[in-house]
Order: sequence, then structure tokens, then C-alpha cells
Amino acid sequence: EVLGPSEVEGASALPTLDALCERLTAVPFTLLHLVCHGRYATDSGETVIYLSTSEGAVDPVPATRLLRRLEGLGGAHPLPRLAFLATCDSASPAAEAEGALGGLAQRLVRELGMPAALAMTDAVGPDLALALAGSFYTHVRAHGYPDLALAQALGGIAGRADSTVPVLCSRLGGLPLF
Repeated sequence: EVLGPSEVEGASALPTLDALCERLTAVPFTLLHLVCHGRYATDSGETVIYLSTSEGAVDPVPATRLLRRLEGLGGAHPLPRLAFLATCDSASPAAEAEGALGGLAQRLVRELGMPAALAMTDAVGPDLALALAGSFYTHVRAHGYPDLALAQALGGIAGRADSTVPVLCSRLGGLPLF
């Protein structure tokens, strides 16, 4: 189900790829927090995220299409330094993904040079995504290290069966994000 702007508090537009790119070029952002459905498509070997069309229909956006749009943004503002992908299968560890293009998070780091991307290796429920985000952002804001912040956030949810779903892809090599 895609929620329209009137159904999501604070939303100013439908969650389309065009709206996302427009927002990212309007002002500089340090992070991109993406909440949407996703899956690893074995037929294409890449992550697909589900956004909206301008008419409100579901738009399955393959990672390659998303990356090409983000790559082409350019302009006065660089891409965010961190992506938090509260999206199922956005870092798929499946053998198929390793032999193919890799998950969306891996590709944001590898192909677009984004310093870090936190993503999910499997299905993620809204309760885990919300708990993880709150704790992760508190910790990363305090010290700037996304790898340490993820470890600290995971410590708070360690008893959950889905606590192994989030992973961090990074090219920081132990350096702070900012």
C-alpha cells in the first residue's frame, strides 16, 4: 500500500523517485532515511524498492534505476553521507546477490561512493526499524562512528530474533562519518 501525502504526517508529495531526487537537490542532506517496501529480485539479481508513481500507483524501482538517477543529480549539493534503508532485502546476503550486483546498500557505497549505508538483509518490521533508527541516530550523533553506533543500537535489541537483519556497508574504514 502506498500512502498519499495527506495520509503521512508532514509529507509534502507522493513518495516518487522524482520527488526524492528533487528533495536531494534542493538543499544538502547529511543522511537519507528511506522507508519503503523492498525485495531482492532473483531474476534480475538486484534489489527492488517500491515507491509511488505521480498518479499514486506502485512503482517498482530496481536499484540500477535508482542509482542512475542519484548518480546524475550532481549540482551544488553532494549525495548524503549516510543512507539508512529501512527496506526489506536492501543488503541481501543471498548467494545470488554476491554473484550478481549486490544489494542496494553495497551498491550505494561501491558505485556512488556514499561513505556508509545501513540496510537490511531480510524482511524488517516497522517496530524493529523504528527502535533501531532511534538508537542508531542517538549514538551516531554523539560520536560520528556508524559502525560503533550500529553495534550500540543492536545491543539494545539483542534478544530479538530479527536483531541480525541490519548491517552496515561502509568505506570509512573506522573513520567517523562527520
